[in-house]
Amino acid sequence: MARKTKRTLSLVVTVFIVAVMGIVYAWSGRRGETVNPEETPPPASEAITLFDRTQAEVTRIYVRHGDEEAKLFLPRGAAQGDSFEWYLADHPDWVLDDWGVQNLLRSAFVLTAQERILEDTYGTDLAEFGFDPPQATLTAHDTDGYITSVYLGNETPDRQHFFAMVSGDPAMYLLSRFLAPRMLITLDDIICRAFPPLHADSLDYMRLAQRGRDAFEITRTDDPEILETIPDRGFAPLVVLQPAALAERTVDTFNLSRMVLEEFFAEFRLGSVAALMPDDLAPFGLDDPYIDFLVESADGLIHLRFGDIFVREADGVGVPHIYVMYNDRPHVFMAELVTVNPITDVNVMHFITRFIALINILDVERIGIVHTQIPERNLEMIINHDFSEGNNDIFPTVNGVEISAAPFRVLYRTLISIGADAPLDPQPPQGTPKFTVTFYLHDGTQTEIDFFDFDGNFYTFSVDGEYVWAVTNRRGVEAFFAEAARLLASPE
Repeated sequence: MARKTKRTLSLVVTVFIVAVMGIVYAWSGRRGETVNPEETPPPASEAITLFDRTQAEVTRIYVRHGDEEAKLFLPRGAAQGDSFEWYLADHPDWVLDDWGVQNLLRSAFVLTAQERILEDTYGTDLAEFGFDPPQATLTAHDTDGYITSVYLGNETPDRQHFFAMVSGDPAMYLLSRFLAPRMLITLDDIICRAFPPLHADSLDYMRLAQRGRDAFEITRTDDPEILETIPDRGFAPLVVLQPAALAERTVDTFNLSRMVLEEFFAEFRLGSVAALMPDDLAPFGLDDPYIDFLVESADGLIHLRFGDIFVREADGVGVPHIYVMYNDRPHVFMAELVTVNPITDVNVMHFITRFIALINILDVERIGIVHTQIPERNLEMIINHDFSEGNNDIFPTVNGVEISAAPFRVLYRTLISIGADAPLDPQPPQGTPKFTVTFYLHDGTQTEIDFFDFDGNFYTFSVDGEYVWAVTNRRGVEAFFAEAARLLASPE
């Protein structure tokens, strides 16, 4: 058949196919209540393999979307089984999402068409099919020196396929709509947003600084002097380092894990990329971060810097967002502001241990309590340890009355459990202490706690003359004195 006659027939066939697809599309639109092309898979047809090769046979891949600059992907190191790690040649340090990269580049390894609709596109107006320019182009160099490009055109009228062509092949093909969109993944889509796993027992360090507020740090410690004051929990405790008023206070790991792991990281997600590599962070408020949040664990490091708040439209509704940067990566992301709330204006008192003085009973020789207004609450608690032959027995007395060991231990735990319940504005307590508790230790040292009236519901206090900017509810104090009175009335 003459080439001119063949070209004429090809054009006629093309016009006929496009017309039929248009009729099908219009007809399916009228039946929209019963047929949804987004949910209906394309009918089964004999697949056409355009090429099939392993990743080991590909040395580089260029990806271009429309008129955007092409990006070069190179394999890093040797393959792990059938898996490769691919990186950007011009930004090899960028952390990419491996699954997203594999999805984007897959068409350079294996490409299967659903149908060949034109044997020869010579003389065909390719712009009508979305090839001038193509929506996306993947160009792969293989180990044999061959260079192959895949061109992605428009979606077909029935929305079931995309038009596609391959370099060196005059035909036009249809790619499944479930396959073709992989080639439309943008660079923004493959920037890694994942966080390393976090577990409460693996947290080593946390720092939270909010603009206009004092920063505070929490670290895991193996300091023996601190460990001696804390019951053995099977792991080194976390200790607040700053501010100074909270120095060396231990952390309630349950509440910390709830705040960090459940309330924040369980909900927080990095959203769309606002800027891949901005030269100036000021427009995002990241030159002076609103919040600087850092968490280190055995699994890795997470450093988040939050900038300005802005409103972004989503489905016609304004949703507050905030700019954020992750670790030392150059990208600026967006995140929904509501997910950041758990670390906004955080109250450190919510997750430090509330104990005012958590002193091991083995170190204590006696405790003296002097009440300035209620003489009945003056107490002299002598423990009388028996350390012979490794014993830890005690024979306590309260105001000279012998008390059984078990109820005395309960009384002691009630005393050291009196805790800080809420922070206090930085002003020292005024006047004379309401009562004073002094722990006299075997090594000759002592710990003295002064309790001051704050209001009808709370006391504030100092430890060894250093004011702790916190208050304690009277309930704990009253519970202790009530238990002491009960024991004196019934020592057994």
